Amino acid sequence: MKDIDVLTNNIKKQLGEFKIDIAIILGSGWNGCVSKVETYKEINYADIDGLPQCTVKGHKGKFIFGTLSGKNVGIMQGRFHLYEGYSAFETTIGLQLLNKLGATTCILTNASGGVNLNYKTNDIVIVNDVINLSGRNALVGLVPTEEKPVFISMGDCIDKNLQEKARLVCEKQGLNCQSGVYAQNLGPTYETSAEVRMLRNMGVDCVGMSTVQEVIMARYLKMKVLCLSYISNMAQGINNEVLTHEEVLDNAKIFQEKGTNLLVEIVANI
Repeated sequence: MKDIDVLTNNIKKQLGEFKIDIAIILGSGWNGCVSKVETYKEINYADIDGLPQCTVKGHKGKFIFGTLSGKNVGIMQGRFHLYEGYSAFETTIGLQLLNKLGATTCILTNASGGVNLNYKTNDIVIVNDVINLSGRNALVGLVPTEEKPVFISMGDCIDKNLQEKARLVCEKQGLNCQSGVYAQNLGPTYETSAEVRMLRNMGVDCVGMSTVQEVIMARYLKMKVLCLSYISNMAQGINNEVLTHEEVLDNAKIFQEKGTNLLVEIVANI
């Protein structure tokens, strides 16, 4: 893999003077917002030498740069996962590039399994905290400096002001909105019924296989973070159903319009 600065310069050559304000990473179910972007430039991950590639169905694998709700945005349509064989640091490379291109705020989205028994499929969760259960950390191996120490506090890692703005937008749009804790497991297998009971006892409300490494890196980069999750299914053992990736993608199609409208207005309010 090439140096972050080399990758950034590769993109800058294609963008010219265009700089972004907000980085958005789109998980399953959130891709519809790209239709609302006044696109300046699209760049496929495959066209950037040295960049990791998406191997998961539903993750298209490209950057979209343009204007959304009057703000310059850099969007990742597809992310990199630990279970694809990437290191924790590598899963955050896209976010690092968007930060280098000017973004000081990031919106992280994902699909997750509902652990909280009060949740239901297609609920929106405004994540208020995260738990890293992957056994990995995106900052491992980085040399601490005075400007960028690696021994960083993860308290209030999700911006409270952005959470409140998201809540108000959900309320305005009549969306069923929850506030809760998201946990990241390594994957790629879904959790067992026993693991889901354990997660609930730990205070986890929803669980997935992404996002927390990006939260860690965003904190390191001193970015403001908003994290939105939609419940694509209830976790194993709650509804006695066999979970499949196809179910996640099918529910994502149902959710897409709601997710699009939500993101458009949240960006307008940042």
